[in-house]
Amino acid sequence: MFQQTAMPEVKAKKREASDDELQEPITSEEFLAMGEMDGRYELVEGQIVEVDKEATMGFPSFRHGQIEVRLGRHLDEFVQEHALGHVAGGEVGIYTERDPDTLRGADMVFVSNERFGTRSPEATYLDVAPELIVEIISPSNFWGNMRDKLKEYFDLGTERVWVVESENEAVLVFRSPTDLTELEAGDTLDGEGALDGFSVPIETLFAA
Repeated sequence: MFQQTAMPEVKAKKREASDDELQEPITSEEFLAMGEMDGRYELVEGQIVEVDKEATMGFPSFRHGQIEVRLGRHLDEFVQEHALGHVAGGEVGIYTERDPDTLRGADMVFVSNERFGTRSPEATYLDVAPELIVEIISPSNFWGNMRDKLKEYFDLGTERVWVVESENEAVLVFRSPTDLTELEAGDTLDGEGALDGFSVPIETLFAA
C-alpha cells in the first residue's frame, strides 16, 4: 500500500574530489568523444563522476533492462494513443547546466509536444526539461548522487521523477526533492499533470 515517506538513507556517497584532484573542466562533446568506460559515469560541472561502480562497460543489468522495457512499453503506448509527446529511454542525456556542462543520464523521459518543440535541433542531448524522468536504481547506485540529480532535475523544471528500486520492488514518486510517495505491490503507478490517466500496477513492473 502506498505511503508518504521520508527520503531514503544514503546507501553510498559519490567520491568527493579535493581541489587538487579536480581536473580542467571538459565539455559534453569531449565527454562523448571518450567512448566506453568501465562503470557508468556522468558529467558534473565539467568533471567525470562515477554513478554505478558495479556496471560493466557502462551496461545495466538484465533486470534493469527488463523493468525499463516494461514501464517504457506501457508509458509509450499511452503517450502515443493520446498524442501527448515523446518517450525515450536508454540513458537519455539531459543538460542540467551549461558552461561548465553538467550532463545527466536518465533511464527514461517523457517530454510533451510543447516542450519538445522548444529544444535546440542541433543539440546532441536534451536541453529542455522533460515533464517526467524515470531512474531505475540498484544497490550499487549512489543515493548521494541521486539526491544531487533530483535537485538538478526539479531546478531544471521537471515536474515528476519516478525512482524505481529494483531490489525492493518499489517506486518512489517525487514531486519535489523532498515530497515523495512510496508505492509497492498492490499499488498502482499513476500519471499526473500531462500524463493524467496513465496507470500501471506496480507488480506488473517486477514480475519474474
